[in-house]
Amino acid sequence: MTADQLEARSIALPRLAPATVAALCGLLPDYAHTRDNPVDVTAGLSEALFGRVLETLVADPGADAVVAVVTGARGVERAENVSRVASESSKPLLTCWLDGSLTEDGRKLLDAREVPCFRNPRTLALALAGARGFEAARAAWRSRRPIETRGPAAVALPPRGGLAYAVLADLACRAGVPQVPEALVGTPEEAARAARRLGFPVALKVLTSDLPHKTEAGALALGLATAGEVRSAAARLLKRTRGARVEGLLVQRMVSGVEVLVGVTRDPTFGPLLVIGAGGVQAELLADTACRPLPVSRQEIVALLGEVRALFADTVAVPPRTCRPSSRRSPGSHVWPSDSALGSSRSTPTRSLCGSAATGRSPSTCSSSSRPRRVPAERAWGAPLPPWQAGSPRGAVAAGATRQ
Repeated sequence: MTADQLEARSIALPRLAPATVAALCGLLPDYAHTRDNPVDVTAGLSEALFGRVLETLVADPGADAVVAVVTGARGVERAENVSRVASESSKPLLTCWLDGSLTEDGRKLLDAREVPCFRNPRTLALALAGARGFEAARAAWRSRRPIETRGPAAVALPPRGGLAYAVLADLACRAGVPQVPEALVGTPEEAARAARRLGFPVALKVLTSDLPHKTEAGALALGLATAGEVRSAAARLLKRTRGARVEGLLVQRMVSGVEVLVGVTRDPTFGPLLVIGAGGVQAELLADTACRPLPVSRQEIVALLGEVRALFADTVAVPPRTCRPSSRRSPGSHVWPSDSALGSSRSTPTRSLCGSAATGRSPSTCSSSSRPRRVPAERAWGAPLPPWQAGSPRGAVAAGATRQ
């Protein structure tokens, strides 16, 4: 399974050098299934011989990495062996540990010594493929030159909660983010007058931080075509949200298109990240997002949009479309939000850029199912590469299948 997952990601399993095969013949029993890549060490190999097999594989000149697949209950003892060889090697040594609770102590030991340990072949192959492309990704990231931006002035963030909608809208306008025509009002009669001024049909929403999901709370009305409909809907929405801390009623002209979530968050490792995903009611239903470290170029935004599957699928109930993002910046320019807009530590997403004013959700921030080890951003992108990544990665790996 491990070999299949590696090959599926174009990570080759090269033939071992003749000297390596000869050395393995002197270490493995006669009944070993194979002495070439992948290597079968059999179930009865001692820990001493297992360590020597790993050392032999690490020394092979054609291998850029070694994967040890462990399927037995020899937890701490096996982990000690793996971590010792890993600490002495200039090549990465990864472990795919497939057993359950009997080997948990071994996994904990490898984690404590920062030896990569995975629970299934797929995640291991994904990690190794990502490491292979790290040099190119870092070089591209460091070659970018953010343009000078005339962003909005610094805004003091409240100690708790988010900024008021009016403040966020003003920040977005001053930052050059396109807005749908809208008006923030306080009464049903004011909403009707605003709708006449904006032009029908309109969407009507109750603005309150107490109701982040307006669709479920019944705090919005869509496609209102007359002043009377707006007046009646406004009274109905205010009655439904009685008791909530209401900022006002937001009247927006209805527009057609595809709803897209756009946000910014701070990651402990990579710093500011741009997040793009399916917007509106799809945002949390699909959890379909993509992200990049800021600053980003126009080309990266195009790539991000292509990674959000829902934007190009029938799940958004629109015909297939071609990605042609609009930008007022030149093709070579970059987007870089100022620290004043981001805040010092909390995430302050931008407003959701929607093809329809029907969305009842606020933009969310990017999250990950597994929390990365916290390292400074300058280490993440500026640390010297290990020898196996210093040149053009070949992606070769010697997979040592260890069965206990």
